[in-house]
Amino acid sequence: MRHERTVLAAALMAVVAAATPRAAMADVSITNLRVGVDAAVTDTMPAVPVGFRAMYARYDYRGAAGERATLDVTAYGGVLVFSSGERLTGTGSIATRISGQEMLASLTAELTAAVQSARSNARNAATRDLGAEEYLNGVQAGLIRVDSALTVLAVVSPSPVSSADIASLKRLGSQLTDLVVRAQRAPAGQQRKDLAARMEPLFVQAADVSGRVGASAAAFDGPVPLPASRSAWQYVVRVSVDGSPAASVEFTVAGSRALLPSVSRHAEVAG
Repeated sequence: MRHERTVLAAALMAVVAAATPRAAMADVSITNLRVGVDAAVTDTMPAVPVGFRAMYARYDYRGAAGERATLDVTAYGGVLVFSSGERLTGTGSIATRISGQEMLASLTAELTAAVQSARSNARNAATRDLGAEEYLNGVQAGLIRVDSALTVLAVVSPSPVSSADIASLKRLGSQLTDLVVRAQRAPAGQQRKDLAARMEPLFVQAADVSGRVGASAAAFDGPVPLPASRSAWQYVVRVSVDGSPAASVEFTVAGSRALLPSVSRHAEVAG
């Protein structure tokens, strides 16, 4: 009997160990997350001068045993502008390069995904008998995400994205938001479905424009400085380990343009 209880206890411990996340089993530690314009990142740089085309985020770690660390950068409205992952082992330090070109690619991908998500929810609100309120909330969330991406895209300079396309998407977003609010206020039933159905032609236009924006960004091979946040918002760098938050730091792209006085009083530093 005692032997059977011992075997059962060992089996239960094995099940619990298998179900325990690796991050909880290992004592991995993420420390000293900092940002700067060189790979060493000796000290954090809370304000990156306008004009740099890249910057670095560096953090130290110890006690790692194969956990996955993800570094995300978000901008205005929480829109994702960069993401990178690494497997950590032992003790060390990792520097991740974050470029304006990568931010541009992420922004256009976020824009396309947000338009698609909002459009899908609008179709469901127009055709489903149940869940209309939740679908309309999904449309609204998608449109907010579109607006956040456009706000950051508007300050990319020089940019392959035309100001006319940004203005067109903002106009369409305003019209769609008006329909969402009207549908949310309408009594449940056919009237709400009709208002949701009226969104589809506008989403067709939005999808066309967002596709054109993505194609323009993908074809662009010129320098892309980090989008200037100035005082309008802060970038947030977050590191998570196996999905659990581990560290964060904030920075802005603001201030005077970086100059190279030894070369020219007006030569910009290209990071």
